[in-house]
Amino acid sequence: GAANVNGVLQRIKYGNDIFVIDTENPFVTNFSTNLDIVNESVVQQNQNVVGLSFNETVIGESIQFNSNCQTIQSSFIAPVVVGSDVLNLQVNLNDLNEEFQSPTIMITGFKDLAGNDMIVLDTMLLTTMVDTKAPSLIAWNLNTTFFDETNAGGTWMVQAQYDEPMMNDSIPSLLLPISMDLTPLNEQWLDPLNFEWSFVINDNNVNASNLILSATGASDLSGNMQDTMYFMDGIQWEMNPWVEALGCIDTAACNFDVNANTNDGSCIVPLTPCDDGDSLTVNDMIQLDCSCSGEIAQALEEQALNFSIYPNPTTDFLNINGTGRVIIFDVNGRVLFDQWIVGRAAVDVQKWAAGSYTLKANHREFTWIKSSFALK
Repeated sequence: GAANVNGVLQRIKYGNDIFVIDTENPFVTNFSTNLDIVNESVVQQNQNVVGLSFNETVIGESIQFNSNCQTIQSSFIAPVVVGSDVLNLQVNLNDLNEEFQSPTIMITGFKDLAGNDMIVLDTMLLTTMVDTKAPSLIAWNLNTTFFDETNAGGTWMVQAQYDEPMMNDSIPSLLLPISMDLTPLNEQWLDPLNFEWSFVINDNNVNASNLILSATGASDLSGNMQDTMYFMDGIQWEMNPWVEALGCIDTAACNFDVNANTNDGSCIVPLTPCDDGDSLTVNDMIQLDCSCSGEIAQALEEQALNFSIYPNPTTDFLNINGTGRVIIFDVNGRVLFDQWIVGRAAVDVQKWAAGSYTLKANHREFTWIKSSFALK
């Protein structure tokens, strides 16, 4: 429609490839994922890939996954910059101890080369199971927690109960303390939640207390392995009936220990020296009633002046005059008489063996003879 000054019209101008019209939003033509089962192992290995095919070349700017499953919602996608119509996204998931079947997924953040935003991909992963929760052993059942020789040759049963169905071909291991001597008999799943071990009990003459059991190795249906679980109540293994128990084993001692079987030198025996804490007494001694007491020194001196024995020698009765404690020993040091007397006392010695005896009273010692024939 233009003309020069001479009125000559221009020739019509046709332009080719001057600009591009692109108002079409890119969209996903094919979607794939290897996330059929997302368990703890998959999360730890970070080998999660989402494949996307677009109808045209796209560039990733701020790619996001939105999902009703927190494991996918919190995932991180490696940046995508290079333009292509076929993309494999590396997805880093988090272990949130979640169980979720068929989560939904929404992908946004891609543009085509003209800057048009992608049509949001909104889909449900029907075949995907998210299970990043490890199974737990929630209960133990033992037919006994105390073992002694009466159990030897018998069967010990241990059952473990889990909080979710477990793989039938995953056999948990029962970790036994080394003190226990058991021969494996059988192990089996009673049902998807309960496993049982059985053992023959052996007598190994070992004693041990507060033993701890633990179990590990079982997997749930998603392949998550249980954490090691412990039976904390404690097991008593008493296969040696004799256990050394230190104490006083002298039945005549004041501190005789009925539970002891080995003397520890602690026996407190009557007539042995002690200290009653009274500075006015002497000859402090453990009494027959197991108390500790002594004799007043001044009284002993007064009593010693009037003390006598007769006849000497004698065959039947030994007469003692005086006041105080009298102890008679034989030649072997055995105490044959121990008594407090006041005035006169007659001691029957008819059944005593003939020989020399020592009488101790109030710091004085007397020697007398038991004769084997009657005196005339």
